[in-house]
Amino acid sequence: MKIFTLLQVRRLLLNLRGVASNRNGLGARVTAYTPDGLFYRETNAGNGFQSQSTPLVHIGLGMADKVDELEVLWPSGQRQRFENVAINQRYFLREGQLLQPWSSRKARATVNLDSSSKK
Repeated sequence: MKIFTLLQVRRLLLNLRGVASNRNGLGARVTAYTPDGLFYRETNAGNGFQSQSTPLVHIGLGMADKVDELEVLWPSGQRQRFENVAINQRYFLREGQLLQPWSSRKARATVNLDSSSKK
């Protein structure tokens, strides 16, 4: 059994925003294909009694040093694929658009506008 330190662990973080699908992309299936195999997550609103999961999709990659392909299958049926995705990053993905680094001002502004318009 391998034991990893925090400096060795690799991951991807995704904030999904549905357009044709529901707003939070609940039910979206995310698969990361790496040289070490595939890693899969499905977004959901909660998975326990009186609890709610974060809308942030966290994919632990073990010791994989790259993601050859990232695939998102939205509840609407739309499929998006992105090649050579950098690891240890947080991304924002609006259904039907390009994958954006979370640090980009455009991604943050879009999220802030979406959340403030519902008040």
